[in-house]
Amino acid sequence: MNISEVPTSQPFAAVSAVKKYDFKYESISFAVRMLLTVGVELAAAWVFGYRKKKQIILLLEVNVVTQIILNVMLNVMVYGMSTAYYLTGYYLLEILVTGIEMFIDYKYLSAYGNGYPPKSRAIYYALAANLASFFLGGYIITRWFY
Repeated sequence: MNISEVPTSQPFAAVSAVKKYDFKYESISFAVRMLLTVGVELAAAWVFGYRKKKQIILLLEVNVVTQIILNVMLNVMVYGMSTAYYLTGYYLLEILVTGIEMFIDYKYLSAYGNGYPPKSRAIYYALAANLASFFLGGYIITRWFY
């Protein structure tokens, strides 16, 4: 029996596919999150004295890569976890991203600025920039979407 011969009274004949994931919305949402995060972190870089071209390029590259990692992992988690586990995972991923950025910033930012700002400032910068973008994101989500 081929599919055209299946009687329509069969229960499975009434099943229809429903689109569950809105790629267009998620793509736009990701782009907005990326722009806001990079904007906040570059503004923080300016405040912390990271103004050389190589420093800015490094920060852009690191932030783009870590945002992609964070967002892919969060999207994967959405499908397999309850809200409580998702939030815990989200916080842990933010800590991981901050740690990665701290390590890379500590290792390279001062060298790309010919020793300025001091190497230790990179740790404070990464922490402050990630906290600022995290809380700005939380503020936007609670004000605009709920």
